[in-house]
Amino acid sequence: MMNLKSGTLDFSNNIVYTRKIKISSPLSSNSQFRFQSDASDDTDQIHIDAVLIKAYKTVSTGNPTCTDGIQNGQETGIDCGGPTCPVCPSCTDGIKNGLETGVDCGGPTCPACPTCTDGIKNGLETGIDCGGPICPPCGTGGGSGGVQVTNLAGHFFETGWDGWLDGGIDCYRYPGTLSPEGTFSIRLRDNELEFSAMTSPSYVMNTFDSVTVEFKFRADNFEPGEDFWLRYFNGSAWTTIKTYVAGVDFNNNVVYTRKVKINAPLSANGQFRFQSDADDNTDNVYIDAVSIKGYKTSGAPQPSCTDGIKNGLETGVDCGGPTCPACPTCTDGIKNGLETGVDCGGPTCPPCPTCTDGIQNGNETGVDCGGSTCPPC
Repeated sequence: MMNLKSGTLDFSNNIVYTRKIKISSPLSSNSQFRFQSDASDDTDQIHIDAVLIKAYKTVSTGNPTCTDGIQNGQETGIDCGGPTCPVCPSCTDGIKNGLETGVDCGGPTCPACPTCTDGIKNGLETGIDCGGPICPPCGTGGGSGGVQVTNLAGHFFETGWDGWLDGGIDCYRYPGTLSPEGTFSIRLRDNELEFSAMTSPSYVMNTFDSVTVEFKFRADNFEPGEDFWLRYFNGSAWTTIKTYVAGVDFNNNVVYTRKVKINAPLSANGQFRFQSDADDNTDNVYIDAVSIKGYKTSGAPQPSCTDGIKNGLETGVDCGGPTCPACPTCTDGIKNGLETGVDCGGPTCPPCPTCTDGIQNGNETGVDCGGSTCPPC
């Protein structure tokens, strides 16, 4: 008999667990399974129940092609790569392709695309979140005054847990080659709630406009659709701020670097938690190199209803939101905005009625006649 699974750190007493073990071909035509105790004496007991055995077989659908929507044949990706299919999209090919949302950025596998609110100087910006062809000018609102960046934490787990809390049976400080950075990382597995989680120390974050969490991870044996979470504690409750799904946001045995941003209001007693939501003990994700930073805009004027830009909580330029006047519309019964008449004309509203437009409109009594402005009918 072959020993498929054993361990001394896989469970605690008086807890009901559900576990799944997978074995791959070649398999026998006369196979059996055996559960066997390796405890110390007659007082050590384990109760086995609800044993379900399933078999899986991939059904052939014909010769592989470059358009069948699955990775098969000699393809290195879905319908791409190998000697016959087009080259697979990459994050360095200089074009927007695959699932990218920008050129070589965005989507489940490439770095996040630069934005004017990510708290770092990137893309074509000339300052942090300002300057260049897209972001607000530096020094005149938006990015004016600069952004003060505070390093709240950097956790690499090389010498210990770095203040993070060990969730329990499915959380382990792992030493080995699967660590995304250095020698040690934190391995999470299965889906046993807090037992499958690592929880950060508390951070004072209420003085920041935003906070980012950047980290590296590598997954092993996750099946498509299985996931893990990044969660945030606001001082009273936990919320999931990002879900990473296998086959969508990551593939197995690839090291990824990801950054998540949360905006104010933030807690004076905030925490973060990585939590596995996989299927069983064979599904592992290794978390490493966790960097937490706080961002505070300094010296920038507060948004106002007269600064000529759309900022703050405005829904238009200097209008809308809880403090500014309502934005002009084509149905508010007054001539405002860029209208040339009451609720008409300009770049967004319908054309204003005239006495030569060939239709009866306005206060005309006939087609282009009558009323207060057109010739008598």
